[in-house]
Amino acid sequence: MQQSDFSFFDKLFNNKFSEKKININNSNIFFKNIAGETVAITQISKVYLFYDNSKIVNKIFLKGKMFKVPFIFELNKDLVNRQNDILIDSKKYKIQFKNQTTKENDIINGLNNLLISNIRLISKYRLKDSLISFKSFNSQLRNNKIEYKGELNLRPFNFVLDVNLQKIDLKKLLNTNSIFFELLKSGKLFHENLSLAISLNSSHILNNKIFSVLKFNFNATNGEVNFDNSYILSNKIGSLTLTKSNVILNDDNSLFINGDFNLDIKSSNYFFSFFQTKKKFRKPIKNITFKLDLNVLENKIMINNFKIDNAKPNELVVDILNNFNSGENQQIKNLIIFKNLVNNLFSVYDG
Repeated sequence: MQQSDFSFFDKLFNNKFSEKKININNSNIFFKNIAGETVAITQISKVYLFYDNSKIVNKIFLKGKMFKVPFIFELNKDLVNRQNDILIDSKKYKIQFKNQTTKENDIINGLNNLLISNIRLISKYRLKDSLISFKSFNSQLRNNKIEYKGELNLRPFNFVLDVNLQKIDLKKLLNTNSIFFELLKSGKLFHENLSLAISLNSSHILNNKIFSVLKFNFNATNGEVNFDNSYILSNKIGSLTLTKSNVILNDDNSLFINGDFNLDIKSSNYFFSFFQTKKKFRKPIKNITFKLDLNVLENKIMINNFKIDNAKPNELVVDILNNFNSGENQQIKNLIIFKNLVNNLFSVYDG
C-alpha cells in the first residue's frame, strides 16, 4: 500500500458496502514508500466488513499485529450523517485510541480520545483545508492535570502548541538523556522545512526550593533551534530569563546549547540569604546577566560575560570564571558547588 492508494480506500469507505459480510483471514498489508520499498507490514488474523442496515453504517473490524504490537481496529461510517467512529485498541500495552468526526461542507469537526495506561488525552479539533486547530478537553496525565491548544498547518508545515501542566519536574525536563534531548541529537528538528513553536507552562515546580513557575519555549524554524524567552520565576528572589539562545548540532553528533541569561532580582536580601553569602560581601543588587555554554554530550558548562547591574567585572572575577571553565571544573554537580561559585564571585566583585 502506497500513499496514492488511500484515495481508493477513501472512495471505497464512502460508498455503501454489501449487506453480506465479507471475511478475510490470515493476510498481510504492506506499506511502501514512493520508491516501492516496504516500510511496514501489518499482519492480519481476521477482518470483516459489511453494511449494517439497521444502523445505516459501513462497518469494518480488523484484528492484527503491527511492529509486534497486537491490536484491533473498528470503523463505523454513517453514510447519512457523515459521521465516522474509529477505535484502535491494544489491550496488551494498555493503549486505546477513539476518534469521532463529522463533516459539514468542507469542514471536519472531531473529538479524539487517547488512553495510554493512566494517561488520557482528549482533544476537540477542527480541520479546514490544510489547517487543523485543536484544544484539550478534560485531559489527565499521571497524577497531573494538563491543558493544551494549538494549530497544525500542513501546507506549508507549521506547528504551534501551548501546553499548561499543573506541576512539573524540572530535573526530568532538563535531563540530557531524556527523549527530548535524544530527539535533538538525532538532528530531525533541524530540518529547513520544519516550523515549530512549542510553549510549556507550569505554576508548580516539584522539589525545588528556589523557583516555582516555569515557562519553557521551544522554537525550530528553517533549520535553527532555540529556547528564546524561556524563564523560571521565584516569588522571593525574582525571575531568570533565557533571553537569547542557540542550539548547535555538529557533524560528530555533539550537541551544544548557548544562551544569554538575565536574572531580575526582586529581593537582594533573600538572594544573599539563600546563597549564605557573608554579610561583608552583600550589596544591594537588581540584576545579574551572564552567558552560558553547555556541552550536552560531556555535561560541561562554561560561564562568561558575568555582570552585576551591568557593571564591567574586574580581573579577579574573570580569573575565577576562567578557572571554572578550564579542565574538569566545568561541572556543577550539586547545590553546594554552585553556591560556592556564586559566593566566590561576590567576594571579589567590586562593580
